[in-house]
Amino acid sequence: MSRFKHIFLLIVCAAIVGCSQELPLPHVPEIKVAGRISRGGRPLSSGWVEIVPVDGGMGVLRSGEIGRDGSFEVNRLGPGKHGVRVVVPRDRSLFPFDQFFSPIRRTLTDQTLQQFDINLDTESIDLK
Repeated sequence: MSRFKHIFLLIVCAAIVGCSQELPLPHVPEIKVAGRISRGGRPLSSGWVEIVPVDGGMGVLRSGEIGRDGSFEVNRLGPGKHGVRVVVPRDRSLFPFDQFFSPIRRTLTDQTLQQFDINLDTESIDLK
């Protein structure tokens, strides 16, 4: 008789699990951002850009390499407010833009391709 109790219990558990309802995830447009990074009037020629949602922005941290001409591309971002971090190994002069608390912020719309340039000299003036 205990074998039938175990089988019955397994069937009941399977039915409960199988009948659970999952809410569909909201559709989040995938946004691509392209731009250039400069400092001192010259393009930053190495490193990478990390873009992470902040203050209710959608998505997860994404990154893209900085080209020799200062250009970058970051794909699969969500809309809303994002923090931007610029990372160049062994270049301590980028503080605070290379930190997770970087002050650079951009708000992305639902457009699938967006362009923004980052002038680190201007961004540092905005901090004051």
